[in-house]
Amino acid sequence: MTRLAIGLVLVAAALGFVGWRHQQTASLEHRLSAISSTIARRPVTVDCQGEMGAILDLGPELGTVQFDAQGHPAANTNLKHQVCGWLAKLPGGSVAHAATAVEVLSHESYHLAGYMDEATAECYALQTMPYVAQKLGASPQQIRTWVAYSFARYPSLPEEYVSPDCAPGGRLDLHSSSSIWPAS
Repeated sequence: MTRLAIGLVLVAAALGFVGWRHQQTASLEHRLSAISSTIARRPVTVDCQGEMGAILDLGPELGTVQFDAQGHPAANTNLKHQVCGWLAKLPGGSVAHAATAVEVLSHESYHLAGYMDEATAECYALQTMPYVAQKLGASPQQIRTWVAYSFARYPSLPEEYVSPDCAPGGRLDLHSSSSIWPAS
């Protein structure tokens, strides 16, 4: 085989890999968008940050939703590359990564629903994690483990993400008969 032929084979293989990765990401984004649309109660999209974006991004947030001057949310959320990577591995991966990824998707979905306040979005996200995790293929045991992980770290989140109303029977309790809350 000549050098030119070898070079063409390598270029074709690289293009094939890039195309495959793009298809995998598009499929994941489609699945995540369907879940997020259900929570937001309107059609929304979930966009995964690309590899180049991840290299250049130094921000600490794991997902974002833009709001306009009137407080209306955009119709899409952008999730960090690592979060989408963790979501793609579900129901596998580490407990910390799985729980965080499910929590972030849930949280950003509530922003897409119009909740600008971080504490409200976070409290609702915690309570919605079982739905999201189940849609992503988690077993009942995984769901319990991931939710317990997220509730355990909740008090240590930055102040703007925590509310005393995020408790059984509290103002932010979505389902008063739910067993989602950890035992006190």
